[in-house]
Amino acid sequence: MVGLLIHQIIPASLSQAESSDYVYTYRPAALNLLAGKGYTLGTNQLITFFPPGYSIILAIFLGLTQDILAERTAILLLNLLAGGFTTVLVYDLSSKVFGDAAGLLAAFFWLTYPFYLWLVGNPNTELPFLVFFLASFFCFWSALKTTHPRLRMTWLFFAGFLHAIALLIRPILIGMWILWGVFWLVWRIKAGKSSFLRSILELSIFFMGVATLLIPWELAVYRQTSQIVPISTAGPVGIRDGLTFGILSKGYRQSINLPPDVSSLMEKISSLTGEGRFFSELSGIAGEYPAAFSKLLLLKALRSWYATDSARFEAIILPIQLVYLVLILWGFVSAWKSRGTARTYAAFVALTALYFWLATTSALSILRYMIPAMCILMTLTPAGLAKLPPLKKSFVLK
Repeated sequence: MVGLLIHQIIPASLSQAESSDYVYTYRPAALNLLAGKGYTLGTNQLITFFPPGYSIILAIFLGLTQDILAERTAILLLNLLAGGFTTVLVYDLSSKVFGDAAGLLAAFFWLTYPFYLWLVGNPNTELPFLVFFLASFFCFWSALKTTHPRLRMTWLFFAGFLHAIALLIRPILIGMWILWGVFWLVWRIKAGKSSFLRSILELSIFFMGVATLLIPWELAVYRQTSQIVPISTAGPVGIRDGLTFGILSKGYRQSINLPPDVSSLMEKISSLTGEGRFFSELSGIAGEYPAAFSKLLLLKALRSWYATDSARFEAIILPIQLVYLVLILWGFVSAWKSRGTARTYAAFVALTALYFWLATTSALSILRYMIPAMCILMTLTPAGLAKLPPLKKSFVLK
């Protein structure tokens, strides 16, 4: 309801979507799926630039609502449902570690987070992605904490299966499942829960869940391109865009004040030709201009937390983000000091958020791509507030 209210009162200039992917790819692909033409556009060839997850969800939802709701209303309803499921998962995760009162507080912080609410009114992949990513995180965490072997295997398989769905909506998760695998091995062995061999066997169930959906998609892409492609063919394009955001306006980006050497470096990167040689040429430029390249990476890392693709409203977003980040940092430190389950959970959340930060920094560094990290980090906020005298009796740091 909060999302719906905000969508109704927010000015059109603020709620305007910055991405054209829905208009030019996701929507027409969904309509083709509904028409029985497969995941294709005008060429009737398989789309490989984006994975099919979001278009499949759109096709299902539009197919179910086409006779009763206008398309824009259907998209709004889809986003509201996705936001509702996400809020429930935020509550469940936080309450399992810090208590029921803490879960309610974490859900409140997420439900009133302005940049999540901004997404509700626009067609986007983030909210459906969040449902499956957070559900995968929930299952993986449940597998970590359960003592029942069969239940652990079940949690792990569903964690992998849901992870694959999220990955087929947004390829940003391409390395996350490996990172979670490493965390599983380190924690299980260090905590004395199982041997290395048993931990590997357990982890194979998670990987099996990922492969169940990922392998069929990869085979379809290989038949189309005769190449082994990691989820989609958009990788080099996204990285190039993220390294040249300050000089390519795209017709909607506002100008950004950049150091002269960084601006010059972006010009050099924009002139690189050939996707096959892009990374080798980029490596050469980075070696030739190490100081400017380091500045660019630092700038991208910082902008990940507050920037927009159009560079609009960044002066407003930054102070709001700082308030939330202070609460999150306070919560992380408090959870880490508590040891036990709270410390393990804080480490798992921090590792997951760090992955999103690095992935966003390597591509187009904007806050929209960091929303999943902010969502999972929001579950830590009650841990810091639990130190306040009025709340000490309500919150439990396990």
